[in-house]
Amino acid sequence: MCDSVAVLYKFYAKSKCAELEELGRFTYYLLWVNSIALIILKWFNNSSLRCEQDYALGQLCVIINESTKKIIGFSEPTRKKCFWNEVMGAYTIKHPNELKDFNNLGDSLRSFANLPEQKTLKELREITTHGDKKIEELLRLRSLPTKDIIRFLGLWGDCMLPAANFAFRCFEKECIYQSPEIF
Repeated sequence: MCDSVAVLYKFYAKSKCAELEELGRFTYYLLWVNSIALIILKWFNNSSLRCEQDYALGQLCVIINESTKKIIGFSEPTRKKCFWNEVMGAYTIKHPNELKDFNNLGDSLRSFANLPEQKTLKELREITTHGDKKIEELLRLRSLPTKDIIRFLGLWGDCMLPAANFAFRCFEKECIYQSPEIF
């Protein structure tokens, strides 16, 4: 799907209109983030050294934290200007038949952003990004059971992957709508 978005974006969306270009960039970002998370998870699972697992876990925390902030935001003030509302909201204004899915997926994303585990995720992101404070903080990465990591990633994937699929479907439809003669 990433390749399809890249091709459509390069040859069509970039030159057609700003809204379609933005929808293409956002769609690609959602698909890319999902792919990166899966790659990091595979790396975590296949690591033979604990330091590799620690690094992979840290990168996973950064990806989940940063992408969630970018896509939906963590607090009410940032949610008003989040990419989900700006990009997908603009699309659903033009295509009200997609409003139900947009709202359901937005609710799912906001629900994930409000999980109590977000505090731990933010702390782990800080430790990973700025790990020069205390060794106790770095060792905290090791204290998390793998099943908790997998569960949290699963919760993230349960809302992020459907959001990416929805954006891809909308982007594809909009490309067809904008220029049916190409398809």
